[in-house]
Amino acid sequence: MAYTLNKLITNAFYLSKIRSKDYQTVGGDDIAVGLDLFNKVLAHHSANTRMIPYYSSKTIDAVIGQEEYFIKGLVEPMSLTFNLDTVRYPVEKIGRDRYHTTGNVEGFNSLPYECSFERTLKGCDLYIHPNPASTYPLHIWGKFSFDSVGVSGLTTDMLLVYDLWYIDYLEHLLASRLCGYYGHPVDPEVQQIIDKISSNINSMNYIDITPKRINLYGRGGAVNWMSFNLDRGFSPTGY
Repeated sequence: MAYTLNKLITNAFYLSKIRSKDYQTVGGDDIAVGLDLFNKVLAHHSANTRMIPYYSSKTIDAVIGQEEYFIKGLVEPMSLTFNLDTVRYPVEKIGRDRYHTTGNVEGFNSLPYECSFERTLKGCDLYIHPNPASTYPLHIWGKFSFDSVGVSGLTTDMLLVYDLWYIDYLEHLLASRLCGYYGHPVDPEVQQIIDKISSNINSMNYIDITPKRINLYGRGGAVNWMSFNLDRGFSPTGY
Protein backbone atom coordinates (compact mmCIF):
# COMPACT_ATOMS: atom_id res chain seq x y z
CA MET A 1 0.00 0.00 0.00
CA ALA A 2 1.36 3.42 -0.99
CA TYR A 3 2.48 5.88 1.67
CA THR A 4 2.06 9.22 -0.09
CA LEU A 5 3.58 12.57 0.86
CA ASN A 6 0.02 13.83 1.32
CA LYS A 7 -0.48 11.14 3.97
CA LEU A 8 2.81 12.06 5.66
CA ILE A 9 1.81 15.73 5.91
CA THR A 10 -1.66 14.81 7.19
CA ASN A 11 -0.22 12.52 9.87
CA ALA A 12 2.25 15.24 10.89
CA PHE A 13 -0.61 17.66 11.52
CA TYR A 14 -2.31 15.10 13.74
CA LEU A 15 0.93 14.28 15.58
CA SER A 16 1.46 17.99 16.27
CA LYS A 17 -2.08 18.21 17.75
CA ILE A 18 -2.68 21.30 15.61
CA ARG A 19 -5.49 19.41 13.93
CA SER A 20 -7.69 16.86 15.65
CA LYS A 21 -7.80 13.50 13.94
CA ASP A 22 -11.35 12.86 15.15
CA TYR A 23 -12.89 16.21 14.29
CA GLN A 24 -10.82 17.96 11.60
CA THR A 25 -9.51 17.18 8.14
CA VAL A 26 -6.24 18.38 6.68
CA GLY A 27 -6.33 19.97 3.26
CA GLY A 28 -5.97 23.13 1.21
CA ASP A 29 -3.76 25.66 2.97
CA ASP A 30 -2.65 23.08 5.55
CA ILE A 31 -1.16 20.86 2.85
CA ALA A 32 0.57 23.85 1.24
CA VAL A 33 2.15 24.86 4.58
CA GLY A 34 3.10 21.26 5.29
CA LEU A 35 4.74 20.85 1.87
CA ASP A 36 6.78 24.02 2.31
CA LEU A 37 8.00 22.98 5.76
CA PHE A 38 8.69 19.42 4.57
CA ASN A 39 11.06 20.75 1.90
CA LYS A 40 12.82 22.84 4.55
CA VAL A 41 13.25 19.74 6.70
CA LEU A 42 14.90 17.99 3.74
CA ALA A 43 17.07 21.03 3.01
CA HIS A 44 18.40 21.13 6.59
CA HIS A 45 19.74 17.62 6.11
CA SER A 46 22.18 19.00 3.52
CA ALA A 47 23.80 21.01 6.34
CA ASN A 48 23.86 18.10 8.79
CA THR A 49 24.70 15.24 6.47
CA ARG A 50 24.82 12.71 9.31
CA MET A 51 21.01 12.79 9.15
CA ILE A 52 21.12 11.48 5.57
CA PRO A 53 21.39 7.70 5.97
CA TYR A 54 21.86 6.81 2.32
CA TYR A 55 25.02 6.68 0.22
CA SER A 56 24.78 6.61 -3.55
CA SER A 57 26.96 7.07 -6.62
CA LYS A 58 27.05 9.25 -9.68
CA THR A 59 29.08 8.74 -12.84
CA ILE A 60 30.22 11.52 -15.15
CA ASP A 61 32.58 11.51 -18.12
CA ALA A 62 35.90 13.27 -17.72
CA VAL A 63 36.73 15.99 -20.22
CA ILE A 64 40.22 15.90 -21.71
CA GLY A 65 42.32 18.65 -20.14
CA GLN A 66 39.59 19.81 -17.71
CA GLU A 67 40.41 20.04 -14.00
CA GLU A 68 37.13 21.26 -12.44
CA TYR A 69 33.68 19.60 -12.48
CA PHE A 70 30.39 20.48 -10.76
CA ILE A 71 28.61 17.55 -9.05
CA LYS A 72 24.99 18.54 -8.51
CA GLY A 73 23.46 17.59 -5.15
CA LEU A 74 26.65 16.12 -3.66
CA VAL A 75 26.88 17.17 -0.01
CA GLU A 76 29.31 14.63 1.48
CA PRO A 77 31.86 13.16 -0.94
CA MET A 78 33.38 9.83 0.06
CA SER A 79 35.49 8.57 -2.84
CA LEU A 80 36.41 8.99 -6.49
CA THR A 81 37.52 6.30 -8.91
CA PHE A 82 37.80 6.09 -12.69
CA ASN A 83 37.96 3.30 -15.23
CA LEU A 84 40.54 2.70 -17.92
CA ASP A 85 39.24 -0.15 -20.05
CA THR A 86 38.36 -2.88 -17.52
CA VAL A 87 40.56 -1.60 -14.68
CA ARG A 88 39.27 0.66 -11.92
CA TYR A 89 41.76 3.15 -10.45
CA PRO A 90 41.39 4.98 -7.12
CA VAL A 91 41.95 8.73 -6.86
CA GLU A 92 43.26 10.00 -3.51
CA LYS A 93 40.96 12.55 -1.85
CA ILE A 94 43.00 15.33 -0.20
CA GLY A 95 42.15 18.58 1.59
CA ARG A 96 41.91 22.02 0.02
CA ASP A 97 45.16 23.24 1.61
CA ARG A 98 47.25 20.44 0.15
CA TYR A 99 45.52 20.54 -3.25
CA HIS A 100 45.34 24.29 -3.86
CA THR A 101 48.42 25.68 -2.10
CA THR A 102 51.26 23.21 -2.72
CA GLY A 103 53.53 23.10 -5.76
CA ASN A 104 52.48 20.90 -8.65
CA VAL A 105 53.12 20.36 -12.35
CA GLU A 106 50.32 21.79 -14.49
CA GLY A 107 49.48 21.94 -18.14
CA PHE A 108 49.67 18.25 -19.00
CA ASN A 109 47.13 15.45 -19.33
CA SER A 110 47.54 12.05 -17.75
CA LEU A 111 45.89 9.59 -15.37
CA PRO A 112 44.42 11.53 -12.40
CA TYR A 113 45.77 10.42 -9.05
CA GLU A 114 44.51 13.06 -6.58
CA CYS A 115 41.37 15.12 -6.13
CA SER A 116 39.68 17.62 -3.86
CA PHE A 117 36.02 18.43 -3.24
CA GLU A 118 34.58 21.81 -2.25
CA ARG A 119 31.01 22.40 -1.12
CA THR A 120 29.32 25.04 -3.24
CA LEU A 121 25.81 26.20 -4.04
CA LYS A 122 23.58 23.17 -4.77
CA GLY A 123 26.43 20.67 -4.82
CA CYS A 124 30.20 20.26 -4.88
CA ASP A 125 33.03 21.31 -7.14
CA LEU A 126 35.40 18.46 -7.92
CA TYR A 127 39.05 19.17 -8.78
CA ILE A 128 41.29 16.44 -10.22
CA HIS A 129 45.01 16.36 -10.99
CA PRO A 130 46.56 15.74 -13.44
CA ASN A 131 43.99 16.79 -16.02
CA PRO A 132 42.43 13.75 -17.69
CA ALA A 133 44.07 12.45 -20.83
CA SER A 134 40.89 10.73 -21.96
CA THR A 135 37.15 10.71 -21.32
CA TYR A 136 37.42 8.36 -18.37
CA PRO A 137 34.15 7.57 -16.55
CA LEU A 138 34.49 9.19 -13.10
CA HIS A 139 32.60 7.41 -10.31
CA ILE A 140 31.73 9.56 -7.28
CA TRP A 141 30.44 7.91 -4.10
CA GLY A 142 28.94 9.92 -1.26
CA LYS A 143 25.79 11.44 0.17
CA PHE A 144 23.52 13.51 -2.02
CA SER A 145 20.93 16.06 -0.95
CA PHE A 146 17.26 15.16 -1.10
CA ASP A 147 15.30 16.70 -3.96
CA SER A 148 12.62 19.25 -3.12
CA VAL A 149 9.07 18.10 -3.80
CA GLY A 150 6.46 20.09 -5.69
CA VAL A 151 2.66 19.88 -5.56
CA SER A 152 2.71 17.14 -8.19
CA GLY A 153 4.75 15.03 -5.77
CA LEU A 154 2.05 14.90 -3.12
CA THR A 155 0.81 11.59 -4.53
CA THR A 156 4.33 10.10 -4.73
CA ASP A 157 4.75 6.84 -2.86
CA MET A 158 7.38 7.70 -0.22
CA LEU A 159 8.24 4.01 0.17
CA LEU A 160 9.88 4.18 -3.25
CA VAL A 161 12.28 6.83 -1.91
CA TYR A 162 12.74 6.17 1.82
CA ASP A 163 12.58 3.27 4.27
CA LEU A 164 9.48 3.21 6.47
CA TRP A 165 11.48 4.05 9.60
CA TYR A 166 12.89 7.14 7.85
CA ILE A 167 9.41 8.21 6.73
CA ASP A 168 8.38 7.98 10.39
CA TYR A 169 11.36 10.18 11.27
CA LEU A 170 10.49 12.81 8.65
CA GLU A 171 6.88 12.74 9.78
CA HIS A 172 7.84 13.55 13.38
CA LEU A 173 10.34 16.21 12.27
CA LEU A 174 7.59 17.85 10.23
CA ALA A 175 5.24 17.70 13.21
CA SER A 176 7.83 19.56 15.27
CA ARG A 177 8.26 22.20 12.54
CA LEU A 178 4.50 22.63 12.33
CA CYS A 179 4.38 23.28 16.06
CA GLY A 180 6.96 26.02 15.68
CA TYR A 181 5.13 27.51 12.70
CA TYR A 182 1.78 27.68 14.52
CA GLY A 183 3.23 28.52 17.95
CA HIS A 184 2.12 25.21 19.44
CA PRO A 185 4.16 23.24 22.04
CA VAL A 186 5.82 20.08 20.79
CA ASP A 187 4.40 16.89 22.27
CA PRO A 188 7.12 15.24 24.45
CA GLU A 189 6.46 11.87 22.81
CA VAL A 190 7.08 13.39 19.36
CA GLN A 191 10.41 14.80 20.56
CA GLN A 192 11.39 11.49 22.15
CA ILE A 193 10.87 9.65 18.86
CA ILE A 194 12.87 12.31 16.99
CA ASP A 195 15.73 11.98 19.48
CA LYS A 196 15.67 8.18 19.36
CA ILE A 197 15.76 7.92 15.57
CA SER A 198 18.39 10.70 15.35
CA SER A 199 20.57 8.68 17.72
CA ASN A 200 20.09 5.56 15.60
CA ILE A 201 21.08 7.43 12.44
CA ASN A 202 24.18 8.78 14.16
CA SER A 203 25.10 5.21 15.10
CA MET A 204 24.84 4.22 11.43
CA ASN A 205 27.47 6.83 10.52
CA TYR A 206 30.37 5.05 12.17
CA ILE A 207 33.90 6.41 11.99
CA ASP A 208 36.27 4.49 9.71
CA ILE A 209 39.24 3.52 11.91
CA THR A 210 40.89 1.28 9.32
CA PRO A 211 44.70 1.64 9.76
CA LYS A 212 46.42 3.54 6.95
CA ARG A 213 50.15 3.54 6.22
CA ILE A 214 51.84 6.94 6.31
CA ASN A 215 54.85 7.83 4.18
CA LEU A 216 57.31 9.54 6.54
CA TYR A 217 59.43 10.90 3.70
CA GLY A 218 56.85 12.94 1.81
CA ARG A 219 53.26 14.06 1.65
CA GLY A 220 52.37 11.77 -1.23
CA GLY A 221 52.78 8.04 -1.81
CA ALA A 222 56.11 6.55 -2.80
CA VAL A 223 54.74 5.83 -6.30
CA ASN A 224 51.76 7.35 -8.08
CA TRP A 225 50.48 7.37 -11.63
CA MET A 226 52.17 10.67 -12.40
CA SER A 227 55.52 8.98 -11.79
CA PHE A 228 54.84 6.69 -14.75
CA ASN A 229 53.81 9.50 -17.08
CA LEU A 230 56.43 12.20 -16.59
CA ASP A 231 59.60 12.02 -18.66
CA ARG A 232 63.12 12.00 -17.18
CA GLY A 233 61.90 11.17 -13.68
CA PHE A 234 60.82 14.76 -12.91
CA SER A 235 58.63 15.05 -9.83
CA PRO A 236 57.49 18.12 -7.81
CA THR A 237 59.22 18.68 -4.46
CA GLY A 238 57.58 16.72 -1.66
CA TYR A 239 56.25 13.88 -3.83
